[in-house]
Amino acid sequence: MTTHWVSDSAWALALGGAILALLWLAERLGPKVPVEVTRKLVHLGAGMTVACVPLVFSSPLVPTVLALGFVVIMAGSKAAGLMKSVHGVDRRSVGAFIYPVAIMALLWWCWPRPLHYFIGIMVLAFSDALAALVGKTYGRLHFQVREQTRSVEGSLMFFVCTVAVVHPPLLLYGGTGRLETLLISTIVAMLVTALEAVSVYGMDNIVIPLGTVFALQQLET
Repeated sequence: MTTHWVSDSAWALALGGAILALLWLAERLGPKVPVEVTRKLVHLGAGMTVACVPLVFSSPLVPTVLALGFVVIMAGSKAAGLMKSVHGVDRRSVGAFIYPVAIMALLWWCWPRPLHYFIGIMVLAFSDALAALVGKTYGRLHFQVREQTRSVEGSLMFFVCTVAVVHPPLLLYGGTGRLETLLISTIVAMLVTALEAVSVYGMDNIVIPLGTVFALQQLET
């Protein structure tokens, strides 16, 4: 038991340090790079960092404490006017606070099925980040969801990226056939793309991974 706590604490320090280093890098890039890019850099890097959590921790308890710590860091930095590379967007968003909460929720839900956790995190990290960057850069066909503007191009990128993210791990480790896996990946991508398109105020950070896992659990049974 003591060995597990020591190992888990060491991994928590390593992962926490990696994410803090990522936040520091985003701040250094901040004056030269648009805030949407630095936000997505953190978004992507944090997702890739925590994707390994079920493989290296003995239980969800220590990573939950780590996630709560980052909720406090995000809230404190927002209140103090710090971390402009994360908080400095010109729209209302609670995404920076929701992100670690989503990881916590996904971790507890998927602890017996780490493959689903991994897929949910990868969709959140890659599909959401790439869709936002493509939409901002190349978006021409726009639609409005409350006061936030979305693009068809961004949603299309989200769909394609989600299929690409879900299909390989499901095919290799999910225990289903090729055609079934492709069909499941496509249905998951369609559902989560629709959810992402109508999520506002940064709530997509929790809607995307939970929606992905919910769809996987329904379709794989």
